[in-house]
Amino acid sequence: MDSRTLMVGLQRMPHVVRLVLAVVAVQLLFWLVIKPLVIGSPSPGFDRIEGYDYAEARIEAPTYKAVDQARFKPITEMPGWHCCESGYRAFRYSFDLDEVPEKGLGIDPHVRADNFAIYANGSFVGGTGRMELPDHTYDNLFRITHHIPREALVVGRNQITFILVREGIPYFDYFPSLLGEYGFIKDQLANTEFLSNGYSYLVVAAIAMIALFSLIFFLISRREADAFWLFVLAASLAAMSHYYVWSDPPFGGHTRVAYFFVLTIFVQFAWFGWADAWSRDRYRWVLPAALFAFIAAAGAALYSLNALPYGPGYDRASEIMVYSGIAFAVATALRLLWNFRTLAEDRYLEAAIALLLVSLFALQAITELTQALNMGYMTRTQPFLIMGIGIACSAKSETSKSAIATSR
Repeated sequence: MDSRTLMVGLQRMPHVVRLVLAVVAVQLLFWLVIKPLVIGSPSPGFDRIEGYDYAEARIEAPTYKAVDQARFKPITEMPGWHCCESGYRAFRYSFDLDEVPEKGLGIDPHVRADNFAIYANGSFVGGTGRMELPDHTYDNLFRITHHIPREALVVGRNQITFILVREGIPYFDYFPSLLGEYGFIKDQLANTEFLSNGYSYLVVAAIAMIALFSLIFFLISRREADAFWLFVLAASLAAMSHYYVWSDPPFGGHTRVAYFFVLTIFVQFAWFGWADAWSRDRYRWVLPAALFAFIAAAGAALYSLNALPYGPGYDRASEIMVYSGIAFAVATALRLLWNFRTLAEDRYLEAAIALLLVSLFALQAITELTQALNMGYMTRTQPFLIMGIGIACSAKSETSKSAIATSR
């Protein structure tokens, strides 16, 4: 069967069947190819050194001297957490060694805080950036396998201590670390480190380039609305991706949290704005209604952060962000699908990619709502999907121009 025969066969298929086939093809490509490459599995499939006697405490300063003076409380169930205050905390646990590995140990920390320092048996073994409030950095954005040299270890019982700092987000979260022989851990987590660190910068650069090309296309074209909204969407996604590598912002933790909520809700609105501009039919009330929803949701989130107590205010803002995300995802999907109520609509690939992204946004919102493991479906796959929409839009535009030229 040649390509011409295949195209004729596709064109003879019912309208809805062609849309369903496009959606299924894009979903299979994502889950079978893109997802394994840039996301991987939720947990590594190798043995680790298990810890015990988990405990945490409030400390007055980010120093090991303050740890010695702290009163630790046992964590009876892991993962553990503490709420609701800014400042410094210490988290520690013990583990046993029958013998000390020649190359020492590797530790991949699983703590949620702005920044941290790691001590093994009282010796500093890891941590970067600044720890002192209010001028601390957010180096915990980056995933690194830290080396514990054999000189810091002993046969028998050993103790790991984390000194943590947090401002803005009211929660300190504690998870068991990945701990094992250094060379083995380093090799096993090399791909994960790249995806969490260097790849994140590539994501920002790629989406920023798409935003730039969309803006140029908008300016040199007939001021097409879908090109403008693709620029707005890509620019906001680039800013969202940049948030996850912005370790030293020029403002404090509370402002950083407010920026995150407003930006996330704006991305949700931008998706709907693009879907509305992409649609061939126009309803004057739709975009103003979506803009009002964005302003209301962002305003409610900011009010919650500033008017309610520290912990409950953050939780309420998170709920607003999650529910607005679900609402915008549903509205965007319906806006896209509404175009296919007539046989005139034939942009199946663009719709299928957009619907995939919308479903990933909804999945991310549900993940936040249920406190399930966030696999980074959106943050790590955005360049591929946004680029796909951009290419599909450009191809369709060129096809339309060719058709117009031929008709003349």
